[in-house]
Amino acid sequence: MSSVLVRLHCPRCGEADIPPAHFAACTRCGGPVEVVHDAAWVKGDAPWRSAGPTRLAAFRELMALPAEELVTMGEGGTPLLQSLELTRRFSRPVFWKNETMNPTWSHKDRFHAVAVTWARALGYRTVAASSTGNHGVSAAAYAARAGLGAVVLYPPETPSAFVHLTGVYGGQAVVTGWAARSALLETLIQRHGWYRLDGRNPFGIEGYRTIAWEIVGELGEPPAAVVVPVASGKLVWGVHAGFRQLLDLGWISRLPRIVACQPRSADVLSQAVAEGRASVPVHPEAYSVALSTRERTSDSRALTAVRESGGRVVTASETDIMAAVASLGREGLAVEPASALAAAATRILLENGEAWPGTIVGIVTSALVKSPDLLPEASTRRPWRVGTDPAELEALVAASPWLTPQAP
Repeated sequence: MSSVLVRLHCPRCGEADIPPAHFAACTRCGGPVEVVHDAAWVKGDAPWRSAGPTRLAAFRELMALPAEELVTMGEGGTPLLQSLELTRRFSRPVFWKNETMNPTWSHKDRFHAVAVTWARALGYRTVAASSTGNHGVSAAAYAARAGLGAVVLYPPETPSAFVHLTGVYGGQAVVTGWAARSALLETLIQRHGWYRLDGRNPFGIEGYRTIAWEIVGELGEPPAAVVVPVASGKLVWGVHAGFRQLLDLGWISRLPRIVACQPRSADVLSQAVAEGRASVPVHPEAYSVALSTRERTSDSRALTAVRESGGRVVTASETDIMAAVASLGREGLAVEPASALAAAATRILLENGEAWPGTIVGIVTSALVKSPDLLPEASTRRPWRVGTDPAELEALVAASPWLTPQAP
């Protein structure tokens, strides 16, 4: 194992060279632990630039990985799709980074490819996580691939598909109270010595950096802005850190502006940004149909990403979010509300004339198929039920102006 590629430090107090086995928190101040990246690690140019979509495994030289084989299921390399509606309406390039194409249909697979690789390399046999859905499903899948056990704590609001998919992958789902999950996770980790797969794991964020690298590879340059849904804040930080790493290496000449987007009824970032706070407040009654982003607070590094990039925070109403689910469906993308949040925020920026010149990329994080209860609400066409008489079907077709007969 290369000792260079496992350096951890605490950005809060400056504690350096923290052992990988102590990654949960700084041993001096209790702050978040991060991977140290040194530009000297990387030699030569980036072969993946302008090469189109590239799988996560192609970025090994840029990530902090052990010498052991990567736990991978072909994650990454997700398509960058032009938004037909917004590009046409606003006469400017708008793209969606379609993370629903990952093995368990969400961006979380990038996190777990790296985090679970480290779990196995450090000798753990069981991983433990707290989740509202996508994180837990992905954790169970990658643990299975690595031959490890998995326990995932879910709140009762979690759609049943997530809970049962965890079991399909051989993980143990535990449904409990929303607020109880954190304490119970700590109990499991402390009593049983299991591997922590939550926001305090610095290795998983390495996987999120690859989203930034893929965007640059696909566009050939950094976009003007990247719109990122925010829950715990780790995704927005990882994406920003990925761009910043390329800037440090001299492979790009500027940082994209990071637009952190949240549901209006679960917004914890706007006030912190407006008031110049160093930390993120707690929203005691956070709620949203975008369950994956319904967090009462966020990592303060989300604020850093917005500030360092000259970006902003955009909030969207529940109506905006569900409207975006429908509009993305008309473009061929079936995404969960948390993913549609990026599309809703992009539309708000453009409609208000607040977007910067240049290309905008919105990250759509996960698929709608895992939230079957929302499918009827998201559908823009009710199914027809007809008998065997063709006349009955023809009457419905005739009354549907969007079904244009083919000219002879």
